[in-house]
Amino acid sequence: MISIVTILTNTALNFVMIFGMFGFPALGIVGAALATLIARFVELGLTLILLKRSGSHFSTEFKEIFKIDKKILAGIVLMALPLTLNEALWSSGQTVFLHAYSTRGDSALAAMNISGAISQLVFVTFGGIATAVAVLVGNTLGTNDLEKAKDNARKLIAFAIVFAIFAGMILFILSFFILNIYDVSESTKSIARFNIRVNSIFIPVYSFNVAVYFILRSGGDTKSTLLMDAGYMLAVSVPTALLLAYLTNLPVIYMFLIVQMLDIPKMLFGLFRYKKGYWIKNLALHEGEQGLI
Repeated sequence: MISIVTILTNTALNFVMIFGMFGFPALGIVGAALATLIARFVELGLTLILLKRSGSHFSTEFKEIFKIDKKILAGIVLMALPLTLNEALWSSGQTVFLHAYSTRGDSALAAMNISGAISQLVFVTFGGIATAVAVLVGNTLGTNDLEKAKDNARKLIAFAIVFAIFAGMILFILSFFILNIYDVSESTKSIARFNIRVNSIFIPVYSFNVAVYFILRSGGDTKSTLLMDAGYMLAVSVPTALLLAYLTNLPVIYMFLIVQMLDIPKMLFGLFRYKKGYWIKNLALHEGEQGLI
């Protein structure tokens, strides 16, 4: 229920803050970021309220949160470091992408921000996929029901792809008229429209990658997630974008298309790591116990 409320809140605020509805200014990609931040605070607030009201054994005093066994803390840090590094590198990579696209002029940069903000209306569902994986795969691994976790993972990947196909169709339809709300040049609209349609076509690939990323992470395969996400971006996608920007005269729409196509090899790497099954283990087992693949 909390996840549903969070997703609906994020989607509604995206619409209001990105496009400037109900008296709010049109903030574009900044609005998308603010909407996500507010939705996360709503999620946190609802979670804390539920814990207090339900009398759950997870409910505790604030000071007790910091009393953690050293071995458990070391394990958490070991798992968290690659994830933290991944997020930092990923954010840096996104900045470099914008820099590469900006070499084609102000219209190109404006179009990137517009197409990114509109695509975010659909991309917000990726948060729901991540939550579903954490519950249906992560929790099942935690109970050591490994076969059930494998089955849930397969179903989640299938659902993510099917749902993404429908979401892509909606985004493609939106591309025909939603840009009319922006007071920008026709060239900017043309670039943004092309980018939105590229995103609508590649959403199943993005969705698959998100599902596999969080499945691997649920099983503690954080090295693979680092390689698959920020590692691949910095080793392949970012250099490709910079080479296209400075060594070719390709229009920005084709630069964007080529960079998005690079998600296909990343998908194949993720599929390879998923099939290997390194993630199928119970991280909650005590030392000396084993989970069976």
